[in-house]
Amino acid sequence: MNAISGVQLGAYCQFAASLIAGLIIAFFGSWKLTLVMLAILPLMAGAGGIQMAVSIGMDKNKSADSLAANQVASDTVQNIRTIRALVSEQWTRNLFQDLLQRSVPHQARTSSWAALWYGISQGILFFSVALGFWYGSKLVQDEGLTFDKMIQSLMGVFLSALAAGQALAFVGDINEAKAAAHDIFELLDSESSINPSSD
Repeated sequence: MNAISGVQLGAYCQFAASLIAGLIIAFFGSWKLTLVMLAILPLMAGAGGIQMAVSIGMDKNKSADSLAANQVASDTVQNIRTIRALVSEQWTRNLFQDLLQRSVPHQARTSSWAALWYGISQGILFFSVALGFWYGSKLVQDEGLTFDKMIQSLMGVFLSALAAGQALAFVGDINEAKAAAHDIFELLDSESSINPSSD
């Protein structure tokens, strides 16, 4: 019952609705161009999912040193009067700088991989749109398809694929959230070994 309700159902409904709505709009534009774009729809949806995963993953992959540097900066701003009173500006700056320097190798490695995957996903999207425009121009030139109908068909498939890929990118996080919620409810439902009503 839990699998067919809640956030996961919402993600699947968003996936289905965006795909169906985009394809209906696209088929009303040009059925031939829509069929060509449907052939590469899985690639476009995958590219949208990769983009969303890279965006989410960059926030999750921060090193402990980077998080500690953020904490030092936050504590410094909140307690600036104490730091100035103790003449600790130089020490705080050095601590912050050391933490940032230690996080550079980890950040450089993760940023390079993220940039590579984001670039691949962008390349897939650009080549998909280029194929659509190329075939659409052939239909406009040879079969009298109007430019408006070509754009309607192209963008219907393109945007539905991106929305579907982005909706499916959150499905993995939903399972992690369910596991965390289960642990929290299990903790709340457990009986304490300390009796609060005793003297």
